[in-house]
Amino acid sequence: MNFLTRGIANIILRSVAGRRTGPERVVNPAKFGIAVEDPVCLRRIREILTAFFSGFECGLKRPAELRRLEEAVDPLLRPFFHEGAAMGFVPHGYLGLTPWRKSLLRFEEALGEGDPYVLMSYVGLGFWLGFQYSNAAPRLEARAAELRQTKYRHLLHDGYGFKVGFFDFPRLEPRDLARLEREIGELELDAEDSLDRGNVELASEFRRQQLKVESSLRIDGLRSLTNFGRASAFNGLGRSLWFFTMDRPAHGFALARFLGPDRDAVIGGMGLAAAFTFVDDLSRAYRVAEGLSGREQDHFVKGIRIALYVRDRGDPEYLSGCTDRLPPDLRSRVEADLSRAVQVGKSTQALENFIEMFHEGCLQESTATDEEVGKGKGMEEIRP
Repeated sequence: MNFLTRGIANIILRSVAGRRTGPERVVNPAKFGIAVEDPVCLRRIREILTAFFSGFECGLKRPAELRRLEEAVDPLLRPFFHEGAAMGFVPHGYLGLTPWRKSLLRFEEALGEGDPYVLMSYVGLGFWLGFQYSNAAPRLEARAAELRQTKYRHLLHDGYGFKVGFFDFPRLEPRDLARLEREIGELELDAEDSLDRGNVELASEFRRQQLKVESSLRIDGLRSLTNFGRASAFNGLGRSLWFFTMDRPAHGFALARFLGPDRDAVIGGMGLAAAFTFVDDLSRAYRVAEGLSGREQDHFVKGIRIALYVRDRGDPEYLSGCTDRLPPDLRSRVEADLSRAVQVGKSTQALENFIEMFHEGCLQESTATDEEVGKGKGMEEIRP
């Protein structure tokens, strides 16, 4: 990398990660509007962001050194390092005047089915595409269709949703949600009243105002995605939401409920992030799950199962060390949830719609056979 491209890379890195301080080049969570008060949560977020953007710098400037540099990263944080590195791979190609298709080909050639961080890497690619295409969901869909491993396409949607949630989504308190809900409800009633009076033009104006209020949430692009692509994107948004509300998850759940039809996907993403960020203290995620009920609890636990699966694929020895330290009752529950996810993964990983079927299978209890999970039998009842 010559002087010019190195300078451009530094500009890209600084614009995304902000100023990093100290010998470890620590990332400040406040740059992203993260204002958690719990010191344990704040320290964990700082560690995760630092690992992620260190990975991004590696992918952006020197991807060939990835395997060497990962050795210095704590196993707890290594998945985030790989996710960030994947985010930097395509812009690294652009700096070398390599077009998208060739950069994508190199990206996929560098990954194999047996790569322990293959899932995190496709999510990281989706994160970058969120920057490249911002609110242009159709462009994202076109890029996802160009993957050789199309079964991972929905992970790009997940990464895109995380980017929107982390960088674009407004930081709303419950009182803000109440105000928005009231405004939208009043405009809807006004539109219905106008139609009853035969004033179609006024009703249309109220509808436009209602859409304007909803668009202030900046999730138009996510909602323009179709089928499971939309659910996966909101799963990613839920993962990002956890970083802002992990010390007060009730606020995050309030926002998820406000999103109506996308609630379940958001809560599932929160469950995934809760377990993934504190895999060394899984009691935190399960304690939050116990505060939920019904469908919300089911989706949160689905997220926990997915987190355990991804951790197990990345570093089973590290995950085993974390679970071995748990109290017997909780350890048994974690092992059951991991076993369920592994069962589903084996039954679905060869399918074209792998990610969708894996999510749905992890939402079921451990009653379906491998063959039934692979065929999607019984899943109709749990489709949103």
